[in-house]
Amino acid sequence: MSRLLLVLGCLLGLTGCASLAEQAKQRAIAGGLRSEVLTAIPFHLQSFQRTPRDPAVLHIYIEGDGRPWLAHGRYVSADPTPDRTPALDWLLQDKDGALYLGRPCYFNTDASPPCSARLWTLGRYSEEVVASMAVALQGWLAQQPVPPRQVKLVGYSGGGVLAVLVAERVSAVTSVLAIAAPLDIDAWSRAHGYSLLTDSINPATQRQWRDGVRRQLVLGQRDDNVPLATLTSALAAIPIELTVIPGEDHHCCRWSVLQQWLVRE
Repeated sequence: MSRLLLVLGCLLGLTGCASLAEQAKQRAIAGGLRSEVLTAIPFHLQSFQRTPRDPAVLHIYIEGDGRPWLAHGRYVSADPTPDRTPALDWLLQDKDGALYLGRPCYFNTDASPPCSARLWTLGRYSEEVVASMAVALQGWLAQQPVPPRQVKLVGYSGGGVLAVLVAERVSAVTSVLAIAAPLDIDAWSRAHGYSLLTDSINPATQRQWRDGVRRQLVLGQRDDNVPLATLTSALAAIPIELTVIPGEDHHCCRWSVLQQWLVRE
């Protein structure tokens, strides 16, 4: 019943969806983060920030896809803001972490012209989304008082797809850690019987990759959302290191597990 009420609230534009954004903001602020909106015209991106202990080492976190669809894909969500935020949880525990980089149209941010559902459904990894996140990140990095020597993007699930793509456009990024990321979005869609994300960039079809970037993919052995079999083309196309963690599923990873991949390089 509670899920049905949430669906109805989203469809009718009531406050149920907005509260997810507010809850995330409250958790971030309670954890010592600052809430700021970054501008990447025409979009505004929610961010949560802290001053790291070493300003030359920055970890940038990107969340998963949130709730693009409701009721098992029967309805397009009016607000894709996630109700589960592992990337935010990681940042709250990461002393080097500096920025939680939101996506266009998530967390009740807007755009001019207004956001459309295409940007969190078929176009969730589109040129507009990737470019806006890259512009927002470049602008934020330019404002830092100390030029960073290490900038690592950490993305969970679909956020890992965006981390890999955004890293290609931001020269300061030195490494990418993708967690449970469907890096071949066509193979992933077909495996689940979903419509192809026709307005999105598929990392598995890209043939040129920037030198000097360390890319790592961490996958749970029991991940049935992103099965290893869906990554064959991606692993051939992308210069990336794969680690499969026994016993973990798509909800990988606990902070105690994740920390080893965040060791300074």
